[in-house]
Amino acid sequence: TGNVTLTTTKRDLTLDNVTGKIQVDNRTGNVSVRFTQPPHEPVEITTQSGDIDLTLPTKAAFDVSARADKNGDISSDFSELQSRVDEQHGNARLDGSVGSKGPKFDLRTTHATIRIRKGQ
Repeated sequence: TGNVTLTTTKRDLTLDNVTGKIQVDNRTGNVSVRFTQPPHEPVEITTQSGDIDLTLPTKAAFDVSARADKNGDISSDFSELQSRVDEQHGNARLDGSVGSKGPKFDLRTTHATIRIRKGQ
């Protein structure tokens, strides 16, 4: 409950039930965030060589800009969101919206995967 700002190196992070703004800068570590209620604040996650795993309620509304560079991958359980890959450079991108008037999610990684999952 409240805002979370984290900067770390070589750590795997798990954040559950955060209700405020999330800002994470993680080097060489995975980041997992699980929302049990639809989020209302922006989320910014940057990691290098680490996966980003985001779980949101089915009824969540949000705008997302995701980048998985250097042979990264992006997958989403939300049918409204489709990623595309630049075959020449191996960079995956996903830009889109689920619902309306949701918070902005900015997700960035290299050499890893971004997963946007539906929760309960």
